[in-house]
Amino acid sequence: MYKILCFFVFILTSMRLYGSAIDVAGGSDDKYMMPYYTGKIIPTPQQVEYKDTYLSLSNVAIVLNNISSDDPRLIYLTDRITRYGGKYNFIIGSDKSKGIVSWIKRLIGHDPLKEATSNHTSVFIINATTLEPPKHKQGYVVKSKGKRIALRGNDYQGLLWAISSVNQMIFIKDGNSVVRSFDTEDWPDKEVRGMLGYAKRIGIEWYAHFMVAFKFNEVDFVGHVPGGTVYPLDPGSREGIGAFNKEEFQKSIDAAKKLLSSLKIRWYIGTNPESAQAVEKSDGKFQANFSNDKDFDFFYNLIFKPVAEVGGDISIHLDDVRFPVHPDDIKKFGSAAKADYDFVLRVYNKVKKINPKIKVLFCPPFYWGPDSGCPYPENREEYLETIGELPDAISFYWTGPRVLGCKVTKKSVNWFSDLTKRKPFIFQNGLGFPHIYQYHYGCDPVYNLTNWYYDTYLDDVQGYFLNGGNYNNSGVLVSIADWSWNKKSFNPDEVIIDAVKKLLGPELYPTVKTINKILSEFDKYYSNPINPNAVLHAKEITAADVELNKELKILEEKNPNNDYWMGLNTYVAKDFAENELKRALRNPNYNKYSKGEQESKKQAKLEVNYSSDNDILLSALSFVGGMGPDFYNYKNQDKKINIQRRLSTWIYGKQSIRSSLEARFEISPFPPSGDYELIISGLDDDAKAKCPIKICLNGSTVFSGDNPFSRKNWSIKKFTIPGHFFKRNNVLTISNISKSDTTSGPPFFMLNYAVLRDTSKTTK
Repeated sequence: MYKILCFFVFILTSMRLYGSAIDVAGGSDDKYMMPYYTGKIIPTPQQVEYKDTYLSLSNVAIVLNNISSDDPRLIYLTDRITRYGGKYNFIIGSDKSKGIVSWIKRLIGHDPLKEATSNHTSVFIINATTLEPPKHKQGYVVKSKGKRIALRGNDYQGLLWAISSVNQMIFIKDGNSVVRSFDTEDWPDKEVRGMLGYAKRIGIEWYAHFMVAFKFNEVDFVGHVPGGTVYPLDPGSREGIGAFNKEEFQKSIDAAKKLLSSLKIRWYIGTNPESAQAVEKSDGKFQANFSNDKDFDFFYNLIFKPVAEVGGDISIHLDDVRFPVHPDDIKKFGSAAKADYDFVLRVYNKVKKINPKIKVLFCPPFYWGPDSGCPYPENREEYLETIGELPDAISFYWTGPRVLGCKVTKKSVNWFSDLTKRKPFIFQNGLGFPHIYQYHYGCDPVYNLTNWYYDTYLDDVQGYFLNGGNYNNSGVLVSIADWSWNKKSFNPDEVIIDAVKKLLGPELYPTVKTINKILSEFDKYYSNPINPNAVLHAKEITAADVELNKELKILEEKNPNNDYWMGLNTYVAKDFAENELKRALRNPNYNKYSKGEQESKKQAKLEVNYSSDNDILLSALSFVGGMGPDFYNYKNQDKKINIQRRLSTWIYGKQSIRSSLEARFEISPFPPSGDYELIISGLDDDAKAKCPIKICLNGSTVFSGDNPFSRKNWSIKKFTIPGHFFKRNNVLTISNISKSDTTSGPPFFMLNYAVLRDTSKTTK
């Protein structure tokens, strides 16, 4: 009996596995120090208690219960420990397991957990049998007591998210590697939390690290992966299939399998199957021809088959390129609806033979509705009903009631779901950020996650993916992660601050905030082409550009990986003064705007008796912040509308990126001896309801309400500005105060020119 016991002691003690105990690999040049410690976990747990106890990671025991040391989930824990300067070793043991082995261990007094606790500075217990995780998909529990932090997931990803939360509590405190103790019972509100990926520049590894850090579990790479863009862009383009490298593509999908599939993170590779023949000829039209087997085989063998073979999923994008329909498709199928139905079903039937559990995400050409019209010749509802007969394993993208992001109602979601017989996958086209091109400059709160969507919205959609969901929108993605994980606690003002701190380090938030402010100032000068008003502010822009580059340098010095995680350097505004402004100053096309301004002076003289000696003229060129300036005219005989061609600028609703006009001017003498008259040549939009506007001088309200201007032609309206509103240097603002975020169509207000007249001079 003694020999038997000795044998078991030998076996049991030899079961201890030692992990790598390397020195810290981290530092300012280590991009995988992200996420940085901020004192709390994001996404916000359903229940959490943070403790003022910090355990040393100088000698960590990782006790494994029913999990192997090479489990891919554990890599993220061990990497975090060593990267932050800690050391660890694995210990096999289950404190409450049953069976003969466990009985003998207890008989001889062998308790791996007790031993680990006494011999190590801290202990992580993986799959702790004493814990009961919440019975929710992807739920997990973490409990801390003394030196021990115990983790257990309700399922595979539940344990991964437990590790992700623990990782956010690991940091350097007073020069030592520590983990903060905490207790949590947590689970996501939304089972699918996804993103659109553009991995061509930064690779698959970025997504794996980011998704684990913030608990995303699906990604669609929409064709942009290392190896090439997986669809042709222009005939003969080296950016399309012509530059496609099969070997690099295979490496990228193998990496996705290793880094994502191993964690049960679902990933899609997307393509836009336009035309194989056009690729070969380099001068053909990129027009999908689904009646042609050659086109099918080309994309199937190039993309769909390799992805299916490594366990990935498929996305097919026909969004903006489906029409005009190829004559062969009409001849064979009769419509794009039936041709697309046939193509998608054919792809699915072939790839599911390779992988029976494969999923397909399909973006149809009718990916929005019902609030916006359809420019295509086919009936939108009939198209959606046709593809709605596809198998349930095929899901459909939908951008919402309109092409671009906007407020969504349950009725509009049901419209799409009823037609397609399934909940939509959201391909969110923008979130209405207050910058040019809807850029996000790092620390803008994502308010529209709360004011665009009704309470049960996430229950009515399969998943929510942001268009532009890559590194230069990472702050937005962290906000979306928090919103979709725990909606009731979501606070857009707080989470964006924590997001920046986790991505770059807590000390860099003020720098990012300053950069955001400077870039926001450049917004007002952007239009297509550059707002001519920029040339009047060349000195201001140049000075701001110097300050911007100073702040970017600070960012670079303190965190060389800032562009990897936030991409602030990618914004065109960085080079605004150096490139765009200089180009504007020497652009001969601006002569037409000068002529337009001269026309405005002539019109003002004719219409309101403008005098350059006594009055101040603010043409459309004098204002920044709106759309344009540009020339506008419209004629409609039936409705008796005849809007004369004039230089103008215009503004959309207050939730849009172009909601306010601003003009600066001086008055002399100052202070004024009386009131001023503000005379505006303006135009209401073409809707029946009047567009509400607000006119302010130096922050004081001059007018607020439905604008009094005609919608059939330019009209003149006068407003009184009290003399005490004025300063020597003044700012006149005209804002669209309608509750709208659209930047196309009503409600909008247009301005041709404004004249400021000193009434004390005219009454003498």
